[in-house]
Amino acid sequence: FDNASTAVKKILKGEERIETEMFHRYRAELALGADFCNPASGWEKGSAERGVQYVRRLALSALPPMTDLVELNAHILCELDVDLDRRSLRDGTGVREAFEEEKTHLRPLPSSMPCTARVLSCTADKYGHVRIDRSSYSVPTGCARQTMPARLYHDRVEIISGVDVVAIHPRSTKKAEYVLALDHVLDLLERKPRSAREATVIKQMGLPECFDEIRIALRKEKRQSDKEWVQILRLLVDHSLESVRQAIEQSLERGAIGLTSIKQLLRHENQPRLAIDPVDLSQPDLIDYDIPPADLSCYGSLLERVPA
Repeated sequence: FDNASTAVKKILKGEERIETEMFHRYRAELALGADFCNPASGWEKGSAERGVQYVRRLALSALPPMTDLVELNAHILCELDVDLDRRSLRDGTGVREAFEEEKTHLRPLPSSMPCTARVLSCTADKYGHVRIDRSSYSVPTGCARQTMPARLYHDRVEIISGVDVVAIHPRSTKKAEYVLALDHVLDLLERKPRSAREATVIKQMGLPECFDEIRIALRKEKRQSDKEWVQILRLLVDHSLESVRQAIEQSLERGAIGLTSIKQLLRHENQPRLAIDPVDLSQPDLIDYDIPPADLSCYGSLLERVPA
Protein backbone atom coordinates (compact mmCIF):
# COMPACT_ATOMS: atom_id res chain seq x y z
CA PHE A 1 0.00 0.00 0.00
CA ASP A 2 0.85 3.65 -0.24
CA ASN A 3 1.06 5.46 3.08
CA ALA A 4 -2.44 6.90 2.78
CA SER A 5 -3.79 8.70 5.84
CA THR A 6 -6.85 6.40 5.83
CA ALA A 7 -4.54 3.46 6.61
CA VAL A 8 -1.36 4.89 8.17
CA LYS A 9 -1.38 7.04 11.26
CA LYS A 10 2.39 7.38 11.64
CA ILE A 11 5.40 6.27 9.57
CA LEU A 12 8.12 4.68 11.70
CA LYS A 13 11.63 3.55 10.79
CA GLY A 14 11.91 1.03 7.98
CA GLU A 15 8.73 -0.93 7.24
CA GLU A 16 7.11 -0.27 10.61
CA ARG A 17 3.83 1.68 10.59
CA ILE A 18 1.24 2.70 13.15
CA GLU A 19 -2.04 1.97 11.36
CA THR A 20 -5.26 3.84 11.91
CA GLU A 21 -7.71 2.07 14.19
CA MET A 22 -10.31 1.59 11.44
CA PHE A 23 -7.85 0.09 8.93
CA HIS A 24 -6.28 -2.15 11.55
CA ARG A 25 -9.70 -3.44 12.62
CA TYR A 26 -10.79 -4.03 9.02
CA ARG A 27 -7.57 -5.89 8.20
CA ALA A 28 -7.80 -8.00 11.34
CA GLU A 29 -11.37 -9.14 10.61
CA LEU A 30 -10.30 -10.38 7.18
CA ALA A 31 -7.00 -11.83 8.46
CA LEU A 32 -4.96 -9.91 5.89
CA GLY A 33 -1.33 -8.81 5.97
CA ALA A 34 -0.26 -5.36 4.79
CA ASP A 35 3.05 -4.18 3.29
CA PHE A 36 3.58 -0.43 2.92
CA CYS A 37 5.93 1.24 0.48
CA ASN A 38 8.66 3.58 1.62
CA PRO A 39 7.68 7.25 1.31
CA ALA A 40 8.19 8.72 -2.19
CA SER A 41 9.22 5.31 -3.58
CA GLY A 42 6.64 4.59 -6.23
CA TRP A 43 8.89 2.12 -8.06
CA GLU A 44 8.35 -0.34 -5.20
CA LYS A 45 4.87 -1.04 -6.53
CA GLY A 46 5.61 -0.87 -10.24
CA SER A 47 3.35 -3.82 -11.09
CA ALA A 48 0.37 -1.98 -9.63
CA GLU A 49 1.18 1.16 -11.60
CA ARG A 50 1.49 -0.82 -14.83
CA GLY A 51 -1.83 -2.47 -14.12
CA VAL A 52 -3.48 0.92 -13.72
CA GLN A 53 -1.98 2.07 -17.03
CA TYR A 54 -3.22 -1.09 -18.77
CA VAL A 55 -6.79 -0.61 -17.51
CA ARG A 56 -6.69 3.07 -18.46
CA ARG A 57 -5.69 2.25 -22.05
CA LEU A 58 -8.17 -0.64 -22.25
CA ALA A 59 -11.33 0.92 -20.84
CA LEU A 60 -10.86 4.70 -20.61
CA SER A 61 -9.12 5.73 -23.83
CA ALA A 62 -12.40 6.02 -25.81
CA LEU A 63 -14.82 6.43 -22.94
CA PRO A 64 -18.49 6.96 -23.89
CA PRO A 65 -20.59 9.46 -21.88
CA MET A 66 -21.22 8.27 -18.31
CA THR A 67 -23.83 9.50 -15.82
CA ASP A 68 -22.26 8.29 -12.55
CA LEU A 69 -19.55 6.11 -11.02
CA VAL A 70 -21.83 3.05 -10.94
CA GLU A 71 -22.14 3.13 -14.72
CA LEU A 72 -18.40 3.77 -15.09
CA ASN A 73 -17.49 0.81 -12.87
CA ALA A 74 -19.87 -1.44 -14.81
CA HIS A 75 -18.20 -0.35 -18.07
CA ILE A 76 -14.70 -1.10 -16.74
CA LEU A 77 -15.74 -4.55 -15.44
CA CYS A 78 -17.33 -5.39 -18.78
CA GLU A 79 -14.17 -4.43 -20.67
CA LEU A 80 -11.99 -6.46 -18.30
CA ASP A 81 -14.25 -9.51 -18.65
CA VAL A 82 -14.02 -9.37 -22.45
CA ASP A 83 -10.26 -8.93 -22.16
CA LEU A 84 -9.92 -12.25 -20.30
CA ASP A 85 -10.65 -14.11 -23.54
CA ARG A 86 -8.19 -12.05 -25.63
CA ARG A 87 -5.01 -12.60 -23.63
CA SER A 88 -2.95 -15.66 -22.80
CA LEU A 89 0.04 -16.43 -20.59
CA ARG A 90 3.53 -17.28 -21.85
CA ASP A 91 2.78 -21.01 -21.69
CA GLY A 92 -0.28 -20.53 -23.91
CA THR A 93 -2.85 -20.85 -21.11
CA GLY A 94 -5.80 -18.51 -21.54
CA VAL A 95 -6.08 -15.79 -18.92
CA ARG A 96 -9.66 -16.74 -18.07
CA GLU A 97 -8.65 -20.36 -17.56
CA ALA A 98 -5.73 -19.32 -15.35
CA PHE A 99 -8.01 -17.00 -13.38
CA GLU A 100 -10.50 -19.81 -12.70
CA GLU A 101 -7.64 -22.04 -11.56
CA GLU A 102 -6.34 -19.33 -9.23
CA LYS A 103 -9.77 -18.98 -7.61
CA THR A 104 -9.55 -22.53 -6.29
CA HIS A 105 -6.58 -21.51 -4.12
CA LEU A 106 -8.23 -18.45 -2.57
CA ARG A 107 -9.92 -18.35 0.80
CA PRO A 108 -13.70 -17.75 0.70
CA LEU A 109 -14.95 -14.37 1.83
CA PRO A 110 -16.59 -14.28 5.27
CA SER A 111 -20.38 -14.43 5.38
CA SER A 112 -20.42 -11.02 7.08
CA MET A 113 -18.00 -8.46 5.71
CA PRO A 114 -16.49 -5.92 8.13
CA CYS A 115 -18.00 -2.47 8.16
CA THR A 116 -16.12 0.11 6.10
CA ALA A 117 -17.95 3.14 7.47
CA ARG A 118 -16.51 5.96 9.53
CA VAL A 119 -18.76 6.51 12.55
CA LEU A 120 -19.13 9.93 14.11
CA SER A 121 -21.61 11.84 16.27
CA CYS A 122 -23.77 14.65 14.90
CA THR A 123 -26.48 16.92 16.29
CA ALA A 124 -29.53 18.00 14.31
CA ASP A 125 -30.53 21.67 14.45
CA LYS A 126 -34.11 22.92 14.82
CA TYR A 127 -34.72 22.43 11.10
CA GLY A 128 -33.62 18.78 11.17
CA HIS A 129 -30.26 19.35 9.47
CA VAL A 130 -27.01 17.66 10.54
CA ARG A 131 -23.63 18.88 9.33
CA ILE A 132 -21.11 16.24 8.29
CA ASP A 133 -17.83 16.96 6.52
CA ARG A 134 -18.81 20.49 5.37
CA SER A 135 -22.20 19.38 3.98
CA SER A 136 -25.66 19.32 5.55
CA TYR A 137 -28.05 16.35 5.47
CA SER A 138 -31.70 16.19 6.48
CA VAL A 139 -33.32 13.96 9.08
CA PRO A 140 -37.02 13.76 10.01
CA THR A 141 -38.09 16.85 11.92
CA GLY A 142 -38.97 14.60 14.87
CA CYS A 143 -35.21 14.11 15.33
CA ALA A 144 -34.51 17.86 15.58
CA ARG A 145 -32.07 18.89 18.33
CA GLN A 146 -31.06 15.25 18.89
CA THR A 147 -27.51 13.92 18.96
CA MET A 148 -27.22 10.85 16.76
CA PRO A 149 -24.50 8.62 15.32
CA ALA A 150 -23.84 8.71 11.58
CA ARG A 151 -22.11 6.14 9.40
CA LEU A 152 -20.09 7.56 6.49
CA TYR A 153 -19.50 5.17 3.60
CA HIS A 154 -17.71 6.01 0.37
CA ASP A 155 -21.03 6.55 -1.41
CA ARG A 156 -23.68 7.26 1.22
CA VAL A 157 -24.44 8.59 4.69
CA GLU A 158 -26.63 6.73 7.17
CA ILE A 159 -27.99 8.56 10.24
CA ILE A 160 -29.28 6.52 13.16
CA SER A 161 -31.73 7.36 15.95
CA GLY A 162 -31.98 4.65 18.61
CA VAL A 163 -31.86 1.38 16.70
CA ASP A 164 -33.44 2.72 13.49
CA VAL A 165 -31.76 4.21 10.43
CA VAL A 166 -33.83 7.39 9.99
CA ALA A 167 -32.04 8.83 6.95
CA ILE A 168 -29.96 7.52 4.04
CA HIS A 169 -28.44 10.07 1.65
CA PRO A 170 -25.89 9.91 -1.15
CA ARG A 171 -22.64 11.27 0.23
CA SER A 172 -21.78 14.77 -0.88
CA THR A 173 -18.28 15.76 -1.95
CA LYS A 174 -19.08 19.45 -2.38
CA LYS A 175 -18.53 22.19 0.15
CA ALA A 176 -21.58 23.69 1.90
CA GLU A 177 -24.06 21.51 -0.07
CA TYR A 178 -27.52 20.69 1.30
CA VAL A 179 -28.63 17.08 0.71
CA LEU A 180 -32.30 17.05 1.69
CA ALA A 181 -35.23 14.63 1.40
CA LEU A 182 -38.75 15.96 0.87
CA ASP A 183 -40.43 13.57 3.32
CA HIS A 184 -38.11 14.80 6.09
CA VAL A 185 -39.31 18.41 5.91
CA LEU A 186 -43.02 18.04 5.09
CA ASP A 187 -44.12 18.17 8.73
CA LEU A 188 -42.19 21.41 9.21
CA LEU A 189 -43.58 22.89 5.97
CA GLU A 190 -47.14 22.08 7.02
CA ARG A 191 -46.57 24.09 10.19
CA LYS A 192 -45.07 26.96 8.16
CA PRO A 193 -46.76 26.54 4.77
CA ARG A 194 -46.18 30.11 3.56
CA SER A 195 -42.43 29.48 3.47
CA ALA A 196 -42.76 26.24 1.49
CA ARG A 197 -42.18 27.80 -1.94
CA GLU A 198 -38.79 29.19 -0.84
CA ALA A 199 -37.68 26.04 0.99
CA THR A 200 -34.30 24.73 -0.15
CA VAL A 201 -35.59 21.22 -0.80
CA ILE A 202 -38.37 22.55 -3.07
CA LYS A 203 -35.88 24.62 -5.08
CA GLN A 204 -33.58 21.62 -5.43
CA MET A 205 -36.38 19.45 -6.84
CA GLY A 206 -37.01 21.75 -9.81
CA LEU A 207 -40.75 21.11 -9.84
CA PRO A 208 -42.66 21.42 -13.14
CA GLU A 209 -44.52 24.64 -13.89
CA CYS A 210 -47.91 23.10 -13.12
CA PHE A 211 -47.04 23.08 -9.39
CA ASP A 212 -46.82 26.88 -9.45
CA GLU A 213 -50.03 27.06 -11.46
CA ILE A 214 -51.96 24.95 -8.94
CA ARG A 215 -50.52 27.03 -6.08
CA ILE A 216 -51.78 30.28 -7.67
CA ALA A 217 -55.17 28.71 -8.44
CA LEU A 218 -55.52 27.48 -4.86
CA ARG A 219 -54.96 31.01 -3.52
CA LYS A 220 -58.01 32.18 -5.47
CA GLU A 221 -60.32 29.43 -4.21
CA LYS A 222 -59.04 28.09 -0.88
CA ARG A 223 -58.68 29.77 2.47
CA GLN A 224 -55.64 27.74 3.57
CA SER A 225 -54.16 27.45 0.11
CA ASP A 226 -50.51 27.22 1.15
CA LYS A 227 -51.17 24.35 3.53
CA GLU A 228 -53.14 22.47 0.87
CA TRP A 229 -50.29 23.02 -1.59
CA VAL A 230 -47.89 21.37 0.88
CA GLN A 231 -50.33 18.45 1.18
CA ILE A 232 -50.19 18.11 -2.60
CA LEU A 233 -46.39 17.96 -2.33
CA ARG A 234 -46.80 15.13 0.19
CA LEU A 235 -48.26 13.03 -2.61
CA LEU A 236 -44.73 12.86 -4.05
CA VAL A 237 -43.74 10.55 -1.19
CA ASP A 238 -46.00 7.73 -2.45
CA HIS A 239 -46.32 8.66 -6.14
CA SER A 240 -43.85 9.48 -8.88
CA LEU A 241 -43.31 13.07 -9.95
CA GLU A 242 -44.68 12.26 -13.41
CA SER A 243 -47.92 10.81 -11.99
CA VAL A 244 -48.53 13.82 -9.73
CA ARG A 245 -47.71 16.20 -12.59
CA GLN A 246 -50.27 14.56 -14.85
CA ALA A 247 -52.92 14.61 -12.10
CA ILE A 248 -52.32 18.32 -11.43
CA GLU A 249 -52.54 19.19 -15.13
CA GLN A 250 -55.79 17.23 -15.50
CA SER A 251 -57.31 18.95 -12.45
CA LEU A 252 -56.39 22.35 -13.89
CA GLU A 253 -57.92 21.47 -17.26
CA ARG A 254 -61.17 20.31 -15.66
CA GLY A 255 -61.36 23.26 -13.29
CA ALA A 256 -61.44 20.87 -10.31
CA ILE A 257 -58.87 22.68 -8.19
CA GLY A 258 -57.93 20.99 -4.94
CA LEU A 259 -56.20 18.16 -3.13
CA THR A 260 -59.29 15.91 -3.24
CA SER A 261 -59.50 16.05 -7.03
CA ILE A 262 -55.80 15.27 -7.48
CA LYS A 263 -56.05 12.32 -5.07
CA GLN A 264 -59.03 10.99 -6.99
CA LEU A 265 -57.15 11.21 -10.28
CA LEU A 266 -54.18 9.38 -8.79
CA ARG A 267 -56.46 6.72 -7.34
CA HIS A 268 -58.15 6.26 -10.70
CA GLU A 269 -54.74 5.89 -12.35
CA ASN A 270 -53.83 2.94 -10.12
CA GLN A 271 -57.15 1.11 -10.51
CA PRO A 272 -57.24 -1.73 -13.04
CA ARG A 273 -59.16 -0.99 -16.21
CA LEU A 274 -61.93 -3.60 -16.54
CA ALA A 275 -63.24 -4.39 -20.01
CA ILE A 276 -66.96 -5.17 -19.54
CA ASP A 277 -68.86 -6.47 -22.53
CA PRO A 278 -72.58 -5.53 -22.78
CA VAL A 279 -75.05 -8.34 -22.19
CA ASP A 280 -76.95 -9.59 -25.24
CA LEU A 281 -80.61 -9.53 -24.14
CA SER A 282 -81.70 -11.71 -27.06
CA GLN A 283 -80.11 -14.79 -25.53
CA PRO A 284 -82.64 -17.64 -25.07
CA ASP A 285 -81.82 -18.15 -21.41
CA LEU A 286 -82.66 -14.51 -20.67
CA ILE A 287 -85.98 -14.46 -22.57
CA ASP A 288 -87.47 -16.97 -20.08
CA TYR A 289 -87.06 -14.57 -17.16
CA ASP A 290 -90.30 -12.79 -16.18
CA ILE A 291 -89.65 -9.77 -13.99
CA PRO A 292 -92.85 -8.27 -12.55
CA PRO A 293 -93.16 -4.46 -12.68
CA ALA A 294 -92.30 -2.62 -9.46
CA ASP A 295 -95.13 -1.31 -7.31
CA LEU A 296 -94.46 2.41 -7.06
CA SER A 297 -97.66 3.30 -5.19
CA CYS A 298 -95.91 3.12 -1.84
CA TYR A 299 -93.87 6.15 -2.75
CA GLY A 300 -97.04 8.25 -2.65
CA SER A 301 -97.01 8.04 1.13
CA LEU A 302 -93.97 10.27 1.11
CA LEU A 303 -96.16 13.10 -0.14
CA GLU A 304 -98.68 12.79 2.65
CA ARG A 305 -98.36 15.23 5.52
CA VAL A 306 -97.44 13.66 8.78
CA PRO A 307 -99.88 14.83 11.52
CA ALA A 308 -98.29 16.99 14.20
